Amino acid sequence: MKIIVKLYPVFIALLAISLGVFAYVSEIPFLDIMELKTIDLRFKSRGSIEPDSNIVLAVIDEKSIAKEGKWIWPRSKIADLVNKLSEKGARVIAFDIGFLEPDEKRIVQVINTIQSEVKRIDIHNKSFEQYLENLKSKSDNDKLLADAILDSKAKVVLGYFFHMNPEESKHFDKKTIRIHKKNISGSKYKFVRYSSDNAYNAPLIEVNVPQSNIEVVSKATKYSGYFNMIPDQDGVVRWMPAVLRFDDNLYAPLSLIAAGAYLDEPLSFKIAEYGVEKLQLGKTAIPTDGLGRVLINYRGGEKTFPHIPVTDILKGNISENALKDKIVFVGATAVGIYDLRVTPLESIFPGLEIHANFVDSILSNDFLFYPAWAPLFDITAIIVAGLLLGIALPRTGVIPGALSALTLFTGYILLCQYMFSEKGYILNLVYPLLVTVLVYVSITAYKYLVEAKQKRFVKNAFSTYLA
Repeated sequence: MKIIVKLYPVFIALLAISLGVFAYVSEIPFLDIMELKTIDLRFKSRGSIEPDSNIVLAVIDEKSIAKEGKWIWPRSKIADLVNKLSEKGARVIAFDIGFLEPDEKRIVQVINTIQSEVKRIDIHNKSFEQYLENLKSKSDNDKLLADAILDSKAKVVLGYFFHMNPEESKHFDKKTIRIHKKNISGSKYKFVRYSSDNAYNAPLIEVNVPQSNIEVVSKATKYSGYFNMIPDQDGVVRWMPAVLRFDDNLYAPLSLIAAGAYLDEPLSFKIAEYGVEKLQLGKTAIPTDGLGRVLINYRGGEKTFPHIPVTDILKGNISENALKDKIVFVGATAVGIYDLRVTPLESIFPGLEIHANFVDSILSNDFLFYPAWAPLFDITAIIVAGLLLGIALPRTGVIPGALSALTLFTGYILLCQYMFSEKGYILNLVYPLLVTVLVYVSITAYKYLVEAKQKRFVKNAFSTYLA
């Protein structure tokens, strides 16, 4: 009987371990969200990292809107911005805004009306006709932007997006879809290897019709990338989708295309039956999960990267080397017009800076990822934590037992934080800690009940003896 009583704590520990392993393998949504929250805490505990100095944000902020006029600006102003960035020596210009519809060309419409009227009343004056054509050319803001991109010494990457919901794109006809698909050809992965025929059907993130930039602007550059981001179930953006599949083609995001243009290196993919096996930019291996998502190693909160108001660039109020050989992301940060995101470090964060954080990880070759051995480590941690307490707690008093559990609990947190901050490894925190707490509470409660029962037995025996 005494042996059985002594073994009960071990049985309790084994039961808790079994529950922990089962929950880990089953991927219980509530606990998985808790695990995601621990990643956020690890970011905050780690603190900020000094970013690469070659990334700059040209921001459409409150100052720029006050000086240049309310958003949306005419394309002629964006063309001026491209010219200024090129003159200042930017190596790559990446737009986190889209030129998805033709610019309003009221002047061009007036000129077209005049030309039609001249033709109707049969007036033949070559000088006048040439004057109208030249005036129209100078007034066509979309063409001005396209010409600025073509003439730019910097490589220009255009941003676009995919419709994720079929309802949003059901009005597109086949001709329109073909045009949009052609316009985003600069975003398509050129080097893709499949490990087998079955790999062509690998589970990847499928999207609907792209919303590309207008054709005249799209033709001006060979670089483009989507700015779609897919938050986790709690609404936080932790991943960059490095590949989206549309119509059996694979496409890359704005940030990855910008990094490739900056480094002048090709992107390559290897896909196995289970999903993405390898993603490389030149010689840099970028760790992904099976869906092709990359954990974003956030360098810090908002304004970790230099912000330069667009109006200062347009007016030349910047230092000579502020943009030289930089990747310049152009986007909005003014309240009311920018893309609001929730990140592990900020509840309000411009989408523009998420791209910058991702590119910085690539340039620094500094990634966060789940190592291949992580599942084995996580399960081992669950088993070891449960067994250690299952063996130690029955042999210790209340205070030593509590200290043992606290030491194990704290030590594992510190280990996971070290692996995160120093190695870039993501190890599961919730399940081993949950088993630790479960074993401690269960065995402590069991010991209390057994001791209470023994005390009652002794008391009753003593009472019987006295009687």
